Amino acid sequence: MKKFFPCIFLVLFLFSACNGNTFSKTKNTEKLDFSDGYILNSTTTGSYGILSCDNNGDGEATSSLSQSANGQNITLQGEMRGVWLSYYEIDVDNNKNTREGYASYIDSLCNNFRQYGITDAFVHVRPYADALYRSSVYPSSVYTGVQQGEQAPFDLLEVICEVMGQYNIRVHAWVNPYRVHNGSDINELSQDNKARQWYKEGSAEDVAVVGGKIYFNPASAKAQQLVIDGVREILQNYPVAGIHIDDYFYPPECGNFDTQQYNSYLMAGGNLALDDWRRENVNSLVRSLYATVKSFGEDKLFSVSPAGNINNNYTGLYADVALWSKGGYADMIIPQIYFGFEHSTHGFEKCVADWYALKGEGVKMSVGLALYKSGTEDSFAGDGKNEWQQSTDIISRQVQYLRETGGDGFVIFSTQYLTDGSDTVERELENLKQYLNN
Repeated sequence: MKKFFPCIFLVLFLFSACNGNTFSKTKNTEKLDFSDGYILNSTTTGSYGILSCDNNGDGEATSSLSQSANGQNITLQGEMRGVWLSYYEIDVDNNKNTREGYASYIDSLCNNFRQYGITDAFVHVRPYADALYRSSVYPSSVYTGVQQGEQAPFDLLEVICEVMGQYNIRVHAWVNPYRVHNGSDINELSQDNKARQWYKEGSAEDVAVVGGKIYFNPASAKAQQLVIDGVREILQNYPVAGIHIDDYFYPPECGNFDTQQYNSYLMAGGNLALDDWRRENVNSLVRSLYATVKSFGEDKLFSVSPAGNINNNYTGLYADVALWSKGGYADMIIPQIYFGFEHSTHGFEKCVADWYALKGEGVKMSVGLALYKSGTEDSFAGDGKNEWQQSTDIISRQVQYLRETGGDGFVIFSTQYLTDGSDTVERELENLKQYLNN
């Protein structure tokens, strides 16, 4: 998003074309830089328990090993303590390019997570129209260590489920429904990528190039079915706690790319205004994803993590988060409230109150917290732009505020900062750890 979408983190990811028809990835060992912005963002099954963390202040966390028939039990007991693992934090590289080496890496992450009593991991298994797991719906991702569409050396999601299950951490499969490619050249997609096939067939109503990037069209029934099929495949083959989507809906500044489809809708008797029609297209997918997840059992969880600015969700991304928070669309809403207490226009306390006011019966609401901002200037925060540089207890105070106001927990963005932070981040984490353990 541009400056006027201040709640969404900016992920800077680099793709380069390789061999004409495939992706190659540019490795970057430096931490990614985040600021307020938007860039379009035989399986082992066993006993996977949950860690029920104490929320009464006595510091006693208990382990529950009850399970569902489909794998992980997702009954939300007490406070959720979550972390996001984005695709660039769980990719295959030279240090973890074997199944054993990768398992060791995930184990090291889990060892770190348990310092904070992490109960839930939101694992980025489908960042674009590709998969970090064995899929018959999407081609393999370059982040599995191969060219897009080639066979990955091992199944990343299978390893993650196995290792995190040993730590009683629930795994939520995080997918991006609409993103296809961070560039505009359709020939950089693998031959078996549905987006490339549809585009070559002239199905402009299914795949669109907007702002120099490729997306599935949210109005496409065919694209929606592809997303649903991909989710069903994950739920059938992996013992995940549920499915998770984040804040990527309509492309920013999407203009009139869907004019032809909208006109066809009107000619067929539709009467919604353009903005309402777009919102209903997104609503349709979210409803269908929720129903698909629930078809695998009420113990499976569907969660959505929208941007923290409620109005920008509605007017800019065509995401009706107020509707979704009332029930029938998601089990849990996790708004990305990536603001400090001193933010001039979106102070943390006010933003939390605005979100809590939307919450319907039966819908959980945890809050996404911006650990990545620690030690940085928050350039869109007005008078509070220096808060993250001057304080090292913002996250711990935010967790305390959520507890005091009846929240359902928190999710930290993101793993790379939780495991290997700067001096400022480390002090922030030490304060968080002390608070959680007292």
